[in-house]
Amino acid sequence: MTVDPEIPVPPVHYGGIERIVSLLASEMMKRGHEVYLFCNPNSTAPVARIYYKAHRSQSISDTLKNAMHIRNHLKKIGNVDVVHSFSRLAYLCMLTDASIPKIQSYQRNVSPRSIQIAQRLYGKSIFFAACSRYCARTSGFQDHQWTVIPNGVCLETYRFSPIVKEDAPLVFLGRIEWIKGTHNAIQIAKKTGKNLIIAGNHTETGIHYEYF
Repeated sequence: MTVDPEIPVPPVHYGGIERIVSLLASEMMKRGHEVYLFCNPNSTAPVARIYYKAHRSQSISDTLKNAMHIRNHLKKIGNVDVVHSFSRLAYLCMLTDASIPKIQSYQRNVSPRSIQIAQRLYGKSIFFAACSRYCARTSGFQDHQWTVIPNGVCLETYRFSPIVKEDAPLVFLGRIEWIKGTHNAIQIAKKTGKNLIIAGNHTETGIHYEYF
């Protein structure tokens, strides 16, 4: 399994994808699978961890270093059944000559061009998954070419309560950007007359800051 190198698995604070990967990797181990995780050096997920040496996803040189790091370690491990990538697609770029099945999972909008390039590079050895039908459809490809797997939660961590107090507030928790739908939460709060707590991080510049 692979993630981007910036945030540890599991995350200390922010890190939605990293939290999902931690849950998935831990459960795979419990079910008897051998799991290797390429990740940030501060990661503590209870699986075999292989730490990245470069830490900037936006850097081409760092991306190539980490892609080579993945390839070299896969050769050392040997007999790997599948590579499940939650990192950028470019992290698989050194595996074009490998017949090993690859799954690229998305938790966000998908670039149709990146999917086309991946299909040319990896052929039938790559498969695509997304956390929602919406994310899958942003790829421009048909639903049958994707596997949609909604994100899960650890049921021992959260307690479901079917009844809440009348004055209980609504809560939006997530990155404050248009794609996350903070404006929808505001509209719902206005229509229902409920108080709304908005909790999340935001950028300091650009269109996402203007939205915030």
